Order: sequence, then C-alpha cells, then structure tokens
Amino acid sequence: VLRYKLPDFPLRVVTESLWRMGVAAVVMAEVVWVVARVVGANSGRGAVLRVVVATVVGAGAYVGVLLALHSPELHALRTRLRPARTLTSPD
Repeated sequence: VLRYKLPDFPLRVVTESLWRMGVAAVVMAEVVWVVARVVGANSGRGAVLRVVVATVVGAGAYVGVLLALHSPELHALRTRLRPARTLTSPD
C-alpha cells in the first residue's frame, strides 16, 4: 500500500533496517535472559541489581549487534550526537 500511495517510499531500506533491529532485539533478549538468571536475587537489592545489570548488558548487546551488522542508523546517531564543530577565526 505504501509503495502504491508513495512511489518514492524506500521500502527496501526500511525492511533492511527492521531486519537488523529485529535480529539485535532477539540477541539482546537472549543475553538479558542469561544474565538475569545468573545475577542478583528475586527480591530486595538483589532484584534491583539484577534489573540494572541485565539492562546495561542488554543495551550493550543490542548496540554491539547493530555495530556488527553495520547499521546505518548508528552512523546517523553518531553524527547527531557529535557536537558541531564551529569554525573560529583568529582575531
């Protein structure tokens, strides 16, 4: 439908991006599951530790998979977050 209504819609690019993000999400879920079973406890501070550690490790796994798949979205994010270099003239 999108291709019919919007002939210039980059369907292939969007599909490739979704595929990469899906693979990264599946790997992240597996890593979080493994880490959450090993770290912490089911209640109290151990539970907080489990959530924090699993979240940090999962986010690292997600970004790592996207880096391994050469995701162009990460390049776009880096250019947005990188501070703009201003040209200063010597006075």
